[in-house]
Amino acid sequence: MKDAIPADRPLFEIGPKAYLYGADVVALARAADRASEEHDVTVVFTSPILEARAVVDSVEHILVCVPHLDPIRPGRGITDILPEALVEAGVRMVMLNHAEHPITFTVLEKTMQRAEEVGLATAVCASSLAEVRAVASLGPDLL
Repeated sequence: MKDAIPADRPLFEIGPKAYLYGADVVALARAADRASEEHDVTVVFTSPILEARAVVDSVEHILVCVPHLDPIRPGRGITDILPEALVEAGVRMVMLNHAEHPITFTVLEKTMQRAEEVGLATAVCASSLAEVRAVASLGPDLL
C-alpha cells in the first residue's frame, strides 16, 4: 500500500471526528475529493467507521481511512472491527494509536501486522519522540 501514498506531492489528512456524521461526512469527503484532483494533492480522509462505505462509494481520488481496527480474524469478536470487513467496504488505510484511542505497543504491533495481511496501509500516531522512534521501527506507511 506504500505506493498508494505518493511521496512527491503534498499530503493532507482530514478527520471530521464525531463533529459530522451521515450525509455531512459524505459531503465533506466529496469536497476533499474535488480538491485533491483539482490541486494534485494526496488527501487521507479519516472517515467515521459507520460512514466509510458511503464515503468510498462517493469519491475517486482520496485515500479513505478509518480511525481504528482490531487485530482479530474472522470468527468471534462481534464488538471488534474486523480488518477484512474494512477492506470489503473499500477502505484503504487505518489510523492507529490516535490520542482518542491509544493502544499498547504490543497491540499496535499485532494490529499493524493484521493490517498488512489484508492490504491496509497504516497511519500511526505517536505522542512523544520516544514513541515516534518505537513506532517508526514497525514501518508504518505514515507516522
